Amino acid sequence: MAAKLITEHIWRDLAVAAKRTQRPTFAAVAYLGKAAGKLLPFRRGSRLVVDASPAAVAAGQTCPSELELLARRGVRVFSVENLHSKVFVIGNRAYVGSANASHHSAQRLLEAVMTTADPRTVLAARSYVRRLCQHELGPEELQRLKKLYRPPRIAGGYPRRRRSRSVLEQGLPRLRIIQLRQIDPPHGTEEMERTGERAAKRKMMNRRTHALETIWLYGGRTSLEHVQLVQVFQQEDGQKFVEPPGVVVHTESRRRRKMWFNFIFVEVPKRRRKSLPRLAKQLGYGAKKLLNRTGWVRNEVLAEKIRTAWGI
Repeated sequence: MAAKLITEHIWRDLAVAAKRTQRPTFAAVAYLGKAAGKLLPFRRGSRLVVDASPAAVAAGQTCPSELELLARRGVRVFSVENLHSKVFVIGNRAYVGSANASHHSAQRLLEAVMTTADPRTVLAARSYVRRLCQHELGPEELQRLKKLYRPPRIAGGYPRRRRSRSVLEQGLPRLRIIQLRQIDPPHGTEEMERTGERAAKRKMMNRRTHALETIWLYGGRTSLEHVQLVQVFQQEDGQKFVEPPGVVVHTESRRRRKMWFNFIFVEVPKRRRKSLPRLAKQLGYGAKKLLNRTGWVRNEVLAEKIRTAWGI
């Protein structure tokens, strides 16, 4: 049977599968964060293997209070030190990938999971989890681990601030097209631009292969940090050229006379720009209309084609 790669809504798919099946779930997942039990509804009799070693608990990677709650619901909880697997057997399907059981994974990270209903693979995955079920955590040990637990500073726990639903639903950064012309910024904004440029250079991730480009806009306040931006430039003769997608690393905004001036700093790959008609022909149906307007790219097929058009 064919395998399927899941890159979006991973925990939603796992939760739906767990609710539909009447069979216990077998899971070996390295780390389980706070409130992670809401991500995957384990049925009574399920087996869960995690790394609940003192080091993992003290680092906040595994939450013993969550393990205690699952144990009270009839889930058998086991611990294996140095575990790094992410294997789930739900019903007649096996899921193997990168996702830890945490809201940080579900809402912030780019994860991928391969799933299959091949009977031999499902049996092998279930047998693998069973072999790890050696050291079961009892009430006394869970109480002892709770005293060691410290909330995570970076990974594994419940994020303090949740991102908007539209951003979370997309595996990659959102892609936005912006129409531009060569116009000098207004007088008196030079210091503002220099301040923003210094901050942007500190945030650059790929100085050798990328260049820092500056865009200025006026009107409302603009915040596009971490968005992938496709710049479409119109020359004086009317011809349009498209820059490769770049990531906004910094935005510097100031309010002057009831109007916001925004300098947007974009980290762009060092690739030659393409003429709009030529790129539109390369991308196919619907691309020309899309590239001639400002706005979000909601067609994920076209978004992926734009990202890969420069062979990056």
